[in-house]
Amino acid sequence: MKSLRNLFLVAGFAAITLLSTFAAAEPSSSGAFTLPQEARWGSVVLPAGRYIYAVEYRGAGTVVTIKTGAGRPVAMILPQTYSQVPYSGPDQVTMRTQGSETYITSLRVASLGMLLEYATPEPAKTVVASTSAALATGGSK
Repeated sequence: MKSLRNLFLVAGFAAITLLSTFAAAEPSSSGAFTLPQEARWGSVVLPAGRYIYAVEYRGAGTVVTIKTGAGRPVAMILPQTYSQVPYSGPDQVTMRTQGSETYITSLRVASLGMLLEYATPEPAKTVVASTSAALATGGSK
């Protein structure tokens, strides 16, 4: 009975140690960027301004933590996909404008050789409708 209690204590201590390691993950890479206009990054809307980011490895994958230029936490964002892409330039935040909305589509992290890509709405498709007169004459022979 006493050995079972000791086993639970050791297992509990190991779990707490493991969880605290993930919770206090050190950034693998960090940097800053300035948004010239409001932009959506995943489900988060970021107003125009300066931001600080940190890319971290957590239990389930890669997480990007976003803070304001003053250091106030804003969001933690998971990429839709990521890939190892050798790159020697500066880190890059890529944006796409669709209609009146701007979306952040990717973050390239040079020090990790990593490209993190984010979900954005599909571009609107243009559907061309014919007039009824053209439909009526177009199909008859």
